[in-house]
Amino acid sequence: LLSRIKPCKSQSKWINSGSADGSLNRHLGSQSEAIKTLCAIVATYEAAGMMATMEAASAVSNLGVLYLSANDCEKSLEACRRAAELKEKIFGTTTHPEVAADLMNSALALSGLGSFQEAAATFETSLKIFLETLGEDHPTTALVYHNTGKCLVHADAPRRAVGYLKKAAEIRGRILPGVHQDTALTLRMLGLALIMFGEVAEAAEHINKAIEIYECFGMDEESAAVLHTLGSGWGSNDDYQSALDCFLKELSIRRRIATEDTLDTAATLFSVATALTKMNDFAKAAEYHTEALTIRQRHHGDTPHPDVINSLNETGAAHLRSGNPTTALEYLTKGIAMHRSIDPTHEDIVTSLYNMGIAYTELGNLQEALTHHKEALLMREAAFGPHHRVSIESRQRIGEIYSSLGDAEKAEEYLKA
Repeated sequence: LLSRIKPCKSQSKWINSGSADGSLNRHLGSQSEAIKTLCAIVATYEAAGMMATMEAASAVSNLGVLYLSANDCEKSLEACRRAAELKEKIFGTTTHPEVAADLMNSALALSGLGSFQEAAATFETSLKIFLETLGEDHPTTALVYHNTGKCLVHADAPRRAVGYLKKAAEIRGRILPGVHQDTALTLRMLGLALIMFGEVAEAAEHINKAIEIYECFGMDEESAAVLHTLGSGWGSNDDYQSALDCFLKELSIRRRIATEDTLDTAATLFSVATALTKMNDFAKAAEYHTEALTIRQRHHGDTPHPDVINSLNETGAAHLRSGNPTTALEYLTKGIAMHRSIDPTHEDIVTSLYNMGIAYTELGNLQEALTHHKEALLMREAAFGPHHRVSIESRQRIGEIYSSLGDAEKAEEYLKA
């Protein structure tokens, strides 16, 4: 068994290449066979009392990498931590690059387990070692800066993440040849971190650079995803025209690269419609919502699905706002029926009831309008209480309808409540 795999001379090479599992698999067969073989190798070293050797420590390191590639993050974390401990004893120091590589793999496993704060702290520990042993201008150092920032983004600490990501982008821009996909990846993550605390204009600079790099490699899917992130950022910053520009460009890319419209295309169409709604272009928004709905219905069929329900409701609302209450009711009626079949108390049902009440009022069917507004009021009061803004809004609608019907007593009851 021991003769079937050579010890890893530099654990960092597995990380840099991103193909540790592939290299090991070529030595040992399939991934599952490789894991079994390495487990047997480690067991053999343990039985022989040879765990204090570099060969044994390398076998444990490689096992951790294989577990990581197999998405078994718990076993990977256990193996990588053990490898780091073994190498600390072998080298007599905690600041050897081999130790740092195992710490980095441990951080990757922690990230896979969703422990982003602990992963970031572990990356930071490995980063100090790599800076001391490999220097700043090294691909592995840049990678750890990137991964630390990425974990901090996922840990909802974007301000801390920005420093690491800017450093990663700076190093990668300096040491990688020309335009490079790794640089784009860091610029994209940096843009996301900046968007998270409202620095959308600066984020746009970095994201646009990432898009330029992706376009050089024909990576259209990545460009579309980045544009969606930026569009969402502009939207959260209330710059709906910039958001719309991003979403329309994303839509153009998605339709260029796909032979037919996908669910991603539907999501983009929905985002375009949302931006148009914010800009009060309700007729155009209805068109895009209808396109999104058609795609979602084609993919999900008659099965109630949250995305289909959302599209039905928003399409109906857009038609209502653009002055088409009859068409609005068609979509709203379907949406509310589907929603009640899976979640009869969902708050979006209240919104649909309220919109249907408005539609019936505009059509002059005041009794139906009363029925829907009263049902909406009951649900709003149950959820928010009688003094909440939305409850008051519903009572005002009901009072106005009673006033139109000539029932002054009922109108006063609701308007003064």
